[in-house]
This record gives sequence, structure tokens and C-alpha cells, in this order.
Amino acid sequence: ENGQFAYENNLPLTITAHVPADDKTHSIRVKDLDSDCCGEAILFVPDCRCRLTVQAFPRKGCVGGKALVDVTITAINPEGGFYMKVDNRPYPFDAPVGYEFDQNDGISTMTIEVPADGWEHLIYIETSDNPNCNAQTQFCAPKCESSIELEVVAGTACMIDRETSFELIVSSKNPPSEAMVVKYDGNAIQPVSKDLKYHPSGTTLLSFNVLGDGKAHTLEVLDAKDPSISATAEVRVMHCLNLEAGAGNIQEEIKEGKKAAKTSKK
Repeated sequence: ENGQFAYENNLPLTITAHVPADDKTHSIRVKDLDSDCCGEAILFVPDCRCRLTVQAFPRKGCVGGKALVDVTITAINPEGGFYMKVDNRPYPFDAPVGYEFDQNDGISTMTIEVPADGWEHLIYIETSDNPNCNAQTQFCAPKCESSIELEVVAGTACMIDRETSFELIVSSKNPPSEAMVVKYDGNAIQPVSKDLKYHPSGTTLLSFNVLGDGKAHTLEVLDAKDPSISATAEVRVMHCLNLEAGAGNIQEEIKEGKKAAKTSKK
């Protein structure tokens, strides 16, 4: 811009000028108003514009029916912190918050959760002080089917109070939640351990004590969060009703110890 300035009694005059921080070369020219005396300075202005890049790296496998995605955000001259959207929704979905850039090297990392649906998803990053400084990337989430399979092993002994036992082996794959519900002839039942959480290995062993009536009973295991993920099996328990209370540890042979499981998947 052109401007007029007054000399200060032959003292050096300092003028502050604003130029675009655009990574380009600029010239500043100064001319005396009453003569042809002039001067020119050439200077290079660094690039101070805000720039963002975002990358997404989906992990293999699933956790609780969700896919984990490692996100790397590289920021140059960022302004303030940043906000994130996943599939055009503020993230985290339940309580969106703002994030701060890593001040050491400008590279920020975080891990997010998305549905493990095999679909393409969009991550959008925007600085909190400048909505024009943004970046986005797309990625494909892994598809993780959830399933439950059952195996039942009936006990071979009667216990006190005319009870008998059986063991239930639950094989789970990518369960939507951390726990299950077990039903015995349609009624919820608790194992001896009182713990109905899935084992991290995918194989959960549960022991139950029930009335030894010598009959066949239906077992059903459902995911605590998504009951459509379920499996059923049948168990025929020991006949202990003819025994006097307290006459435990009587061994009897049973014809059916294991029953094939019927499994449903999602």
C-alpha cells in the first residue's frame, strides 16, 4: 500500500508494514516526496498459513463390536486447538470435546472408535480458531461379525439339596458388550462364580448348580447389549429327586453329556 510519512529530524524512521505470509518474495520501495531519491528492499516472507493433514489407520479385529482407528494429525502453524467430526457428527458422539495440538513436533495422535460395519467412514478436522484451516480423510472400517456358540457338559453327581451341576462353554467372537445373559428354561440364571463376563480369550467356562430332576432343559445365552447375538443348547441333568437330602456324591451314568449348539450370528 502507498503511504506518506514525515522524517523525524534526520533520525532513522521505523515503519511497520503488513504483508501476506505466503511463502513469496516481496519488494518494499521508499521514495522522497520532493526528489527522485528512492530506495528498495527485497524480502522473502515465510509461509505462516495454517495447514492440516489427517491420516487414519484402522486396526485389525474389533473390541466390543467396534473398530479401533489410529488417527494421525499433522499441523503447521495451527490456530488454537481442533475439533473432530466422524461421518459429519461431532466426536466423541456422546460428549464432543475440543483437542489440543501436540506442541512438540506438530504431530498429534489419537485412537477413535467407529462401527465395525465394513463401510467407508469420513474423518474431518478443523481448527477451533480458523474454520478455513481443515482437513479430512476417508477409510474403510473392518467388518466384524459377532457370534456365540455353546457346548454343555452335564455333571455326573448329585449334591446336597438334590442339586446337580453342569458346565457351559461359551465360545464368543467379537461380542458387542463385555457380558452375557444366561437363561435356563427362559429364566435368567447365575453361575457359581456370579461372573457373566466374556473371557478375553473368546472361551468362557461357566458352572451352574440346578435341581436334579432328570429332565432335559433349554439353555440360552444372549449378549447383554445386543440380544440378537445368541445361541441355544439343551442339557439333560442328573436325576437326584429320589435321594435323601445330604446324600451327595452319588455317581450315575448319563446318556447325554454334550449337546450340539445352535448358533445365531449377526
